[in-house]
Amino acid sequence: MEKLLRSILHPARPALDEVTSAIGTARDPLAAWTELIGRGLLPASWRDEPKRRFPALGNLPAHERCELLRRAPFLPLGPAPDDLETCALFAADGRGVETAEEQGFLLGSALLPWGYPESRAVLWVPSSLAQYGYQLHDTKPGVWEPDGSLWRVFPRVSWKQVCSLRDFLIRDAGGGEAYLDAASAIAGWLYGHKCWLASVERGEQVPSHAPPAVVGRSYAELPNPFAPALRLFEAGYVPLPSGNGLLVLGYPPLTRYSARK
Repeated sequence: MEKLLRSILHPARPALDEVTSAIGTARDPLAAWTELIGRGLLPASWRDEPKRRFPALGNLPAHERCELLRRAPFLPLGPAPDDLETCALFAADGRGVETAEEQGFLLGSALLPWGYPESRAVLWVPSSLAQYGYQLHDTKPGVWEPDGSLWRVFPRVSWKQVCSLRDFLIRDAGGGEAYLDAASAIAGWLYGHKCWLASVERGEQVPSHAPPAVVGRSYAELPNPFAPALRLFEAGYVPLPSGNGLLVLGYPPLTRYSARK
């Protein structure tokens, strides 16, 4: 479990040094993105993949950019990052990014019958353990909060139960404040996963208070939304409030990044 906690918002990025060297002294993000594709450091399919989008905010001052990013998923979009650092970070962990996107789409698909809207593409925005809890609830009209999935599926779970699991995760990992943010991020998903597996093992059906599309169906015949969410966290990325046809995923900027051990 400690390994999972250490993975949250700490993607592997095994090619970071190679990618940074390849970008060199480039100044234009789109040219750098094209160069990375040309050198085989990014798949050719990433040139303009319609299911992957980035904020297109231009050369704004950091504080203005940060404020606009709060509007995700209602942002101008582009097919490639509009800053060099993000170009490097995504090329450095191409396989991990694709895994996160795959698991994110599986999460979205599994939540559809529970009343969540469809996500047709991923929007990538920066995040960090320090700001993740705030981002989850810095909401606006037209978005759904991913951490609310636990109570949509298992409404009788109490916050106290989730906190107890969070505290256990911290103790199991050796205690200390270092794991508090990571354990807080994962506890609800992990608790939901345990509840789902228990419901399947007991042969239970979805009760009448659930959305009509799932009422009376067995948990065993439905996709478990908590499993892909956990794999998304394990890849080093996180789900954020989503909507407007977009699944918003968070990645840690370089300045907040420390290599996974």
